[in-house]
Amino acid sequence: MNIIISTRHTSIPQQTKEYAEQKAEKLGKIYRLMKLEMILDKEAENYCVEIVASPERGGTRLVGNSDASEWFPAIDQAVDKVDKQLR
Repeated sequence: MNIIISTRHTSIPQQTKEYAEQKAEKLGKIYRLMKLEMILDKEAENYCVEIVASPERGGTRLVGNSDASEWFPAIDQAVDKVDKQLR
């Protein structure tokens, strides 16, 4: 699985990037994904995370968006949304 983590309008601490990678890898172990892209953005006081998952066998790309007051909850919520769609 190809994991891409990128940022818009901000930079993220290494610890946050590692956390995002762990969550992405966990999704890849449970489900067969060809590609998972995680985009982290900060708008004013909100931390925004968008995940785009491409299943291995083609089909529709799945998208999960989340806004929170901190990075970790935003990442968790977006991962949960994609996880529900994959089920």
